[in-house]
Amino acid sequence: LPAHWALRVLFFAIPVIGLAIVFESIVEFALLLRDRRRQERSWCVMMAKAMREHVLLVGLGRLGFRTYVLLRQLGEQVVVVEQNPQNAFLDQVRRDGAPVIVGDARQDQYLSDANVQNAKSIILATTDDLANLEAALDARRLNPQIRVVLRMFDPNMAEKVRDGFKIHTAMSQSAVAAPVFATAAL
Repeated sequence: LPAHWALRVLFFAIPVIGLAIVFESIVEFALLLRDRRRQERSWCVMMAKAMREHVLLVGLGRLGFRTYVLLRQLGEQVVVVEQNPQNAFLDQVRRDGAPVIVGDARQDQYLSDANVQNAKSIILATTDDLANLEAALDARRLNPQIRVVLRMFDPNMAEKVRDGFKIHTAMSQSAVAAPVFATAAL
């Protein structure tokens, strides 16, 4: 231990000050990460609001992601709405620069955040037929001119929905896949 009293105080104070600085740095880093997530949502909403004649894609499962990739290859602007923040494809879409709105598309706020009012079309590709239908009807209410493409698992229901609700396209996976399988077999 140092002989002088001031040096003794510094001997014990410097490690405590160092630990406080390290702790403060960890807290600041955590706050920075939290604010980045908040800012990401704001950025995505601003980007979506600036778009016109874009495609709104709801549901980023395997079908949704493949649809996203094809739309981007065709040069289309796409805004994605996905309910699951842990979705495996979200990071790839974010890296591509597309706005991603995390939330339930059945709520008007998320459709508005994705700028459904100025979208040319909406693709509803979730695995929940009723959620797809509800979001389609909400989108049509918010933008009567929007082209609606709806995924449905039941082919009979898809036909009835297409005719009854004036949905542009309502498709079941089996109806889409059958011609491909038949062609591949020949």
